[in-house]
Amino acid sequence: VRDSGGTANGGIDTSVNANTLTFNVTAINDAPVISVASLGGDFTEGLSNNPGAPVYLFNVLSIATGPFNESSQKLTQFTLTVSGLQDGANEVLLLASNDVQLTDGFSGVTSNAIPEINNVAYSVSVSGGVATVTVTPTADSPLSAFVSLMEGLRYRNDNNGAIVPGTRVITLTSLSDNGGVASGGADTAALNISSTVNVLPVVPTVASMTITSGTGIQSGLYNTGDVITTTVTFTEAVNVTGTPQITLNIGGTLVQANYAGGSGGTALTFTYTIQAGQEDADGISVNANTLALNGGT
Repeated sequence: VRDSGGTANGGIDTSVNANTLTFNVTAINDAPVISVASLGGDFTEGLSNNPGAPVYLFNVLSIATGPFNESSQKLTQFTLTVSGLQDGANEVLLLASNDVQLTDGFSGVTSNAIPEINNVAYSVSVSGGVATVTVTPTADSPLSAFVSLMEGLRYRNDNNGAIVPGTRVITLTSLSDNGGVASGGADTAALNISSTVNVLPVVPTVASMTITSGTGIQSGLYNTGDVITTTVTFTEAVNVTGTPQITLNIGGTLVQANYAGGSGGTALTFTYTIQAGQEDADGISVNANTLALNGGT
């Protein structure tokens, strides 16, 4: 050990005595690390018994149990939340291609032909419209199992015809390994990686418009005062308020048939009463693309 006093006049600035310093190094566990890209996007309501296409949520860029010296450890579990829930058991996450209902107390294990993502345990708890999903693969599952599970996560809503539109936010919240927490170590990484799904209702469209009946027909002809009924069929059930109208063509004269019934179903009826002096040798026709709200909805 040397000081700054120098050696002038026979001084000594260096000690030659041996000094030993002892350091006790205790290994502690580091939390796992992960890098994930968010996907998400629009989920559009399905038609009748056909659910909409599920939306993929995450793409794993990298994942590890910690530094290189912890490579022998195993990941044990990850958790995620889903907020904005509105449609009960109709809202599901696909985990290893298995439906996980986002309802309180729902749990089970996956069934999949790929061994590393088979028999994966999952459980759901819901509070305040937010579901927490805990996913626990089998012991000694490789990193690739976690990658497959996370990248295979998809959102779907089966509430066809009555879906509640809005935003669902799926957030990865933690990832754990088996390294333990001895001596202040950390076995769980707190995450905040979110993917947003915009849940959209399907827009009903007109499938057909047909004159389906009439009152007072004589010799195949409509007469003054007869009521013509036209049926408009939609691809989805529709709810009606007010008095929408459709346009009929009677001998070149355009007239309006008023909404008569069918709200809540896929077939709406419209009626028109033949007026004196109206003639049409070719038959009455329904003009295409003439459905008008007329102040209704």
